[in-house]
Amino acid sequence: MNTVIRIVLMVCFTPAAFANTIPDAAGWTYKQCVDYALNNNISLRKLRLDKETDNATLYESKAQWHPSLNFATTQGFTNYARQQEDTDRNIYAGSYGLNASWTVFNGNARRNQIKADELQLEVSQLGIDDCEYTLQTEILTRYLNILYYQESVGIAQRNLEVSEYQKERAEALMESGKMSRVDYSQIESQYHSDKYSLTSAESSLASSTIELKTLLELGIDADFDIAPADFTDNDITYPLPDKADVYADACAWMPSLQQYRATGQISDYNIAIAKGGYYPQISLNASVATANNSGGGNFGTQLLDRMNEQISLSVNIPILDNRRNKTAVTKAKIEKLNAELDLESALTTLSQTIENIYIDAVNAQANYESCTEQVKSAKLSDELVNEQFRLGMINTLDLLNAHNTLYAAQLQQLQAKYMAILNIKLLEFYQTSNITL
Repeated sequence: MNTVIRIVLMVCFTPAAFANTIPDAAGWTYKQCVDYALNNNISLRKLRLDKETDNATLYESKAQWHPSLNFATTQGFTNYARQQEDTDRNIYAGSYGLNASWTVFNGNARRNQIKADELQLEVSQLGIDDCEYTLQTEILTRYLNILYYQESVGIAQRNLEVSEYQKERAEALMESGKMSRVDYSQIESQYHSDKYSLTSAESSLASSTIELKTLLELGIDADFDIAPADFTDNDITYPLPDKADVYADACAWMPSLQQYRATGQISDYNIAIAKGGYYPQISLNASVATANNSGGGNFGTQLLDRMNEQISLSVNIPILDNRRNKTAVTKAKIEKLNAELDLESALTTLSQTIENIYIDAVNAQANYESCTEQVKSAKLSDELVNEQFRLGMINTLDLLNAHNTLYAAQLQQLQAKYMAILNIKLLEFYQTSNITL
């Protein structure tokens, strides 16, 4: 019965069982990807196991306040070369003891170790939180990559349709004698180039999808598609927050920074633990013991007659310790300084990261506005050139230039669009610890 219950609990509480975020036919939303990853990502699950290890260590530290108790017995057989007086040549003997020991004082090492282990448990939880937040940004990047390549595939498909029409029209003009074979070959070559561009865009889309599936720990056989997203110009040109405000808000909530601060506090307790080595170590010991042997008479009587009790107080005062305590204190202080430097480095890195994101966001927004105008201009030129080409009034070089200019402008606009969205969302994340898509 207990086995059945354990199996049911394992099935019900396995990480996959928590992932009730399997999407419908519309595809995975960003939130569903995040929720699924938080329950199934292997790195995150390992961090949770590490936290359980730290929790067990904390229980062990708290148990040091309790006395230790053990039972010991020794059974021995002795063979003499000659029989001794009033004894046999062979003697079987046994001893039995119940021993207890309790540390009365050890320089407050127990108390400080418990405090340090409590902070270490907090550090473990902060590590889990940091991994969860990192997953959000990694999923955001890959999710937007998929959206970008989906749109680029659509642009490549439309571009190929136009190129195919131009090839068919050029073939008709060649057959009617209005276009040379050389001009037709150039247009046909452009068609095959556009066909490869579509294949390349589809391959990039497939690669981006694999990257996100890997992050979600989805297997090769898992059907996966993301839900479509419709971003407006307001989403792309959204006013940016002040970068100094973003930095201040990020410093207040980011788990990685809190980890470094907590690690510094652990170092303070480690210094106190190391200094505890200079204090006397006091322990209380007690035991109850008895013994028997094969030549001593009745077994029960022997145990009763030889029963003895002992209690003792041990005091160990360090005088010369070959610099062990001094070295331990020095190392603990260095650990404290390293934690402070790690925090300082993390703050600098965070500041640079936010500044770079802000610059990229400003640049992407300006580039998007510029590309939007370029696309409008390129569309007008392409429509005019295609109409002239339909009527046989334009040369091949102008046609191909207009065609490629429009395609390049559309891709550049698309890239600027998703760069702007990505950096805007990252600034939102650093300011609010949340991403909405």
